[in-house]
Amino acid sequence: EQTGGRKRKSILCDLFESVLGAMYLDGGMEPAKKFVHRFLLDDVETKTLFYDAKSTLQEYCQKNGRRLHYELVEERGPEHNKIFVSDVSIDGNVTARGEGSNRKTSEQMAAYKTLLQLRKKLLEEMTFMKKWGVLSLLLVGLLTLAGCESVERALRGDDYVDQKIAASSSQAAEEKAQKELQKALKAKASAFPQLTDTVAKDEAEVIMTTSLGDITIKLFPKYAPLAVENFLTHAKEGYYDNLTFHRVINNFIVQSGDPNGDGSGGKSIWKGKDKSIDSGNGFKNEISPYLYNIRGSLAMANKGEDTNGSQFYINQNSTDNASSLSTSKYPKAIIDAYKKGGNPDLDGQYTVFGQVISGMDVVDKIAQVETDDSNKPKTDVTIKSIKIVKDYQFD
Repeated sequence: EQTGGRKRKSILCDLFESVLGAMYLDGGMEPAKKFVHRFLLDDVETKTLFYDAKSTLQEYCQKNGRRLHYELVEERGPEHNKIFVSDVSIDGNVTARGEGSNRKTSEQMAAYKTLLQLRKKLLEEMTFMKKWGVLSLLLVGLLTLAGCESVERALRGDDYVDQKIAASSSQAAEEKAQKELQKALKAKASAFPQLTDTVAKDEAEVIMTTSLGDITIKLFPKYAPLAVENFLTHAKEGYYDNLTFHRVINNFIVQSGDPNGDGSGGKSIWKGKDKSIDSGNGFKNEISPYLYNIRGSLAMANKGEDTNGSQFYINQNSTDNASSLSTSKYPKAIIDAYKKGGNPDLDGQYTVFGQVISGMDVVDKIAQVETDDSNKPKTDVTIKSIKIVKDYQFD
């Protein structure tokens, strides 16, 4: 406690070195090599690669005499929620593109994606233990892990396994998403549930009664099961009753679901109950190529990726956005839907889980109320209740 944990970390380092030394003396280079790969090299890949991505990539390029360059290619979205897009190139060839809430984060993501492509080569280079010996590799491994905190996490096991599974599944998830997008691009309009007012068998329906009128919404548990279950459960328990629309921006969105009434609060139904879904920061995003931020769509508000709690918003913008959309990224039926309005800049960042099928005039009334400098209505607009018209049974 007096050393802020430094003495404990030092003991862990000594312990790790002792275990490694004992394995080497007992069985030679091979078991020691496997040990280091198991607890250090894989850990470097899965735990610290993202956080040290830019510096790691720079070191790699300097070592191999290659030119590294970052370029900001796009800034999109409203000023309060801007997205930065950056490319990274090596020897003049673009290797990856990253997005983030600021330029630094977008460059970090681009560097991380590039490192994943170079993963095999990097790990091969890291097997220089044959040349430098076990203790040298241990030292480099410990330094790469930024001290003994990563060693401690690796020795504990659970975190190590969770991180490795997440890293190994990341690429598979991205490939799956691309396949689903390609399939959606060829789909007919009937494949997109937002484009019809009919409530299907695998959908739910609610009526949100506000101080300015009723809004009827259908929900899509097939594509966003967590968001829908969270919303329906909160509604049944009266969580949303008497909450205000605390953020209202005409020709953009109306937002609610915060018990604090200022955008700072709210929690999911799993917080403090199921850490496998919500570890304390919210539950994960559910992005589908069949759901978009078109006018009238209902989506989860968050403070960043995978931080969904209880807040939600309804897209109210009526501006035609179709001309700005590419047919390589958006299905034709959705591009046509965006002619009626919506916010395509929000696609891919927030979980869309419902669609207004009646009462958009009420949403427009809410959007047109007078607000203060923080976009909060000067006269409260509240949710009186949310009635479940058609429920959905989750497994």
